[in-house]
Amino acid sequence: MNLVFLFVYFNVFKRTIHKISVLDRWMSIKVNRWTGKPKIDNLMHLVSRAADGYIYAGIAVILFWINRELGLDFLQAAFIAFSLETIVYIIVKRFTHRLRPFEALANIKSLIRPPDRFSFPSGHTAGAFIMATLISGFYSMVWLPAYLFAGLVGFSRIYNGVHYTSDVLAGMLLGISCGKIGLGFIY
Repeated sequence: MNLVFLFVYFNVFKRTIHKISVLDRWMSIKVNRWTGKPKIDNLMHLVSRAADGYIYAGIAVILFWINRELGLDFLQAAFIAFSLETIVYIIVKRFTHRLRPFEALANIKSLIRPPDRFSFPSGHTAGAFIMATLISGFYSMVWLPAYLFAGLVGFSRIYNGVHYTSDVLAGMLLGISCGKIGLGFIY
């Protein structure tokens, strides 16, 4: 009886994973097909590159300059959050080895050069959601633009052909989780 249950459970699990994978590829292809409009392509490139991390360092410096005590707390929370995210990111990338969509699927083109070979999870999305979570934790009045920007970063990674939808969702969860942990050390 237990073997039959395990067999049925495994088959249901396997079919569910397959359906999610098909949906993931389909959504990624659909978003990437929106490319080809130079103004939007340039905007998505700019948004994606804005999440390379330089702006985040600038924000931290500005916050420190405006209010040293609050800025120092922000820097500490960011250090904890980004350190944890980097560790998890590296471990997951090394174990999953998921090829980027433009390498795995013939009908997806890359509009930008990815920072590394593998796609899961999206580090740019994780970083954007860390910043959105931290900024929201310190300055609650700007939570909406912070999370909208983070969401746009994730969308741009799919649009640019370097991530699947599930890569971005995993990056979002990783970023929010690490951001909350970073805030937890401060508050």
